[in-house]
Amino acid sequence: MNNYLFAFDSNYETQGTVAIYSLLENVSEKINIFVIRDSSNKSIRLHSKIQEHKNLNKITYKFFDTDAFFHNIELAHVSKATFYRLFITDIFNDADLELIYLDADIVCTNDPTFLVNKTFEEMKNKNLTFGFLDELYRNQYDEPFKRLGMKNDKYFNAGVMFLNVFEWNKKKLTVKSLEKIAELKDKAKFWDQDILNSLVDGDYLSIDSKLNSKTSETISQKNVKNEIFIHYSGKSKPWSVGGILEEYSYVYHNYYKQLYKRDFHIVTTNRKNALLKLFKLLRLINSMKFFTKKVLVSYILNSTFSIIFKLKK
Repeated sequence: MNNYLFAFDSNYETQGTVAIYSLLENVSEKINIFVIRDSSNKSIRLHSKIQEHKNLNKITYKFFDTDAFFHNIELAHVSKATFYRLFITDIFNDADLELIYLDADIVCTNDPTFLVNKTFEEMKNKNLTFGFLDELYRNQYDEPFKRLGMKNDKYFNAGVMFLNVFEWNKKKLTVKSLEKIAELKDKAKFWDQDILNSLVDGDYLSIDSKLNSKTSETISQKNVKNEIFIHYSGKSKPWSVGGILEEYSYVYHNYYKQLYKRDFHIVTTNRKNALLKLFKLLRLINSMKFFTKKVLVSYILNSTFSIIFKLKK
């Protein structure tokens, strides 16, 4: 039985809920879900459609006291939630588990079961603790490798992580992660992803791209019907004002609507940027033939409401 891990604070609670629901809707067997929470969402209870889902075996909430870990580390403007995945094995102690960690900005579109099992089998055969998607190779661009002091030639995206918890604990990688945070705090550009890459340094299984189809790289040449995890890895997200223009944003909003009976989930964190995006959308409205007028009016009204009240969730 596969075990999936999600970690998000209150700012990403809705997105995380949609991610979990999309996964349950597509798996072909019962799964276990683990959710790491902190003081910002300590009382979280996921939507009843998740708790009562036929494909859910068990959901377990793990509390993470960020202050206990970070009281000696200066993080400046960086959210502590950024580092959750570095500490997941401390939260699970000495559990002998295989975990699939998924970022909250991911939706599942097809059954992952076969490919997930195949990936863990390959990791076991090759005696590897991790599985990630290759994002960059040294011969393409060597700056991250030099900056992070890496010896190997591949750099991964950490949005989807296959992990053997027992091996992580055995190798004391959480302690080493803390040392890396202190060592690289002035060099890390992508924070936990850089920390993990420096720590793992190429010693991982390269997973199938279907398990981490990043929208920051065009996937239009692929058939979205064949992808498994769509990762909204670009700066513009489906829930951003104007995000409806992004490829595959409709996948996220479709799952959101199934859960919450509302057409769109729209978040405003910066009013000025949101207004600029809304004006851009209005200028393009006549050319947006793939949306009905009813849908566009609903989206514009929801966006305007979000901007006025500066919704953060």
